[in-house]
Amino acid sequence: MKPIPYLLKKIRQYDPKMLLMMLANALLSAAYPFIWVLVPAAILRNYQVWTRQQLIMTVVLAGLGAMLAGFVVAWLKGNYRMRMNNVRYHLIRDLARVSLRMPYGNTLLPKTLDEINFAHSSVSNPMQGAGGVMLDLLPLSGQILSVLGFSSLLVSLSPWILILLVVILVSNYLIIDQEARYSESIWQAYMPLMRRYETLQEVISDPLRKKDVLLYNTWEMLREYLRKYADLRLLQDVKASKKHFQFMSALTLVDLIRDLLVYGWIIRQFALGLMDASVFTLYTAGLLSFMVVSQQLIKNVVDVQLESKRFQKFIDFTLPLEKQIQERETVRKQDPASDENVPEIIIENLTFIYPNTTTPVLEGLDLRIPAGEKLALVGENGAGKSTLIKLLCRLYKPSSGRILINGKDIWEYNEEDYHQLLSVVFQDAMLLPFTIRDNITMSTDLHPAAFELAVERSGLSEVINKLPAKEDTYLLRILNDEGVDLSGGERQKLFLARALYKTGSKMLVLDEPTAALDPLAEREMYERYAQFTQGKTSIFVSHRLASTRFCDRVAFLKDGRILELGTHDQLIAQKGEYAELFEIQAKNYRQSATTEKGVPEYV
Repeated sequence: MKPIPYLLKKIRQYDPKMLLMMLANALLSAAYPFIWVLVPAAILRNYQVWTRQQLIMTVVLAGLGAMLAGFVVAWLKGNYRMRMNNVRYHLIRDLARVSLRMPYGNTLLPKTLDEINFAHSSVSNPMQGAGGVMLDLLPLSGQILSVLGFSSLLVSLSPWILILLVVILVSNYLIIDQEARYSESIWQAYMPLMRRYETLQEVISDPLRKKDVLLYNTWEMLREYLRKYADLRLLQDVKASKKHFQFMSALTLVDLIRDLLVYGWIIRQFALGLMDASVFTLYTAGLLSFMVVSQQLIKNVVDVQLESKRFQKFIDFTLPLEKQIQERETVRKQDPASDENVPEIIIENLTFIYPNTTTPVLEGLDLRIPAGEKLALVGENGAGKSTLIKLLCRLYKPSSGRILINGKDIWEYNEEDYHQLLSVVFQDAMLLPFTIRDNITMSTDLHPAAFELAVERSGLSEVINKLPAKEDTYLLRILNDEGVDLSGGERQKLFLARALYKTGSKMLVLDEPTAALDPLAEREMYERYAQFTQGKTSIFVSHRLASTRFCDRVAFLKDGRILELGTHDQLIAQKGEYAELFEIQAKNYRQSATTEKGVPEYV
């Protein structure tokens, strides 16, 4: 869709009064320049005929009219800008919505990250993209009307003068348009550099990374990286400045030729007595106003074209995603939650290859997880465990093969309904800078009974009761200066409460959320989770083999395949790679003395 029709559609949707303001501004701003072109000429023509009172009244009325028009135009511009920002904020929210709901696999592509950055820059800056187009559209209609009015005046002076001015204006347009095209090419090269530079700044300012920066004296290295991208940006700025000087020099030369020819001809006519003072004033003022308004018009037309191209990035990114979202919302598929049975999971010949790579992370993987089973998914780092979990969560789409829930491909279910089936805690589970309550419910809807039960069963109530604001306590110090930070163990209790609060879920998936804890703490937390798996099919992921001994079966992954499958005791008895790795890990954790009864000497 073209940018301007799309933007006008959004204006009608979010603030239709802007269209009326454009019309009012066009009429007033078009009439305003004629006041001081026509009135002085009329006074010179009639100063010997009109009385002093008539002359004074004419000047006063013209001044009042100009002042009133100026006030109204200024008010329209200010109010229009406010409303323009409101439309822009809606566009930013539209972008946020589609970005959050686009396929998770898209985020693996640097191209997508640049597209998001381009789209965001085209609506976040009030002077560029959508904001630039809306600001330029306001005076555009008035400038067109003014140019048409002054053109009709200049035709009476001499058609050749008007033809000359049109040729000059076309030349100006071509010069300004070439500069705009060059600026666009610079912008295309500039934005990826800007994204990397801003990411580096975020790394430097991130308080969680500050410890490493200080202890390892990393500042010099970070500064070198910053300087590298700053220099690359500066190189683009220098190129743009040089080109801008060249274009402006050409424009100035063309305007000089125009002034010499046009004003030279008018002065000659006046000197030869071919026009009187009033006509001379009328045409000189008219010519000056025509050239000023026409130059503004050309600049605005070029700016609209340039900013429209930038805003096109937003349209190209959001429109296909909006259509996909609408299709997903209108085409209702089967709700997996409508099946009251505990889900059985079947994975058939599953293969997955990350974009822009050729080596499969998972290849030909087959696995059946009976309903209600607690399965441990174990293996060393890089075995493909987390990738398999993301495929099960429908964050990635398989390269080939499929995953079935109760005999139905998971991609045949409605997306939102399918996600309601899952309680998942990832290794990099997210803490939001909101209240503890919000971090558990992850929603604006609160079910008090379910919330209280989840807090109590997770053990988080002990933490909450020590806080003055209880569950209304903010986490982190981003939105609230009194926010608190939780320890690793306290965070795990919060994540458990989050999983338990999702009462409608029928699958519990833990993707190494306790990896940062010590082995004993990890095992204790996993066993706490295991207490609440009744009526759920559960998958516990870990690279520590002993942490998941409580599970019904163990699937040992290596190089994207299930190498061994069975109970812990069965795999130990097989004396395969699982048993070998288990013994290596056990040696690292084995204690020198016999441990307490009920706790193994390794974990």
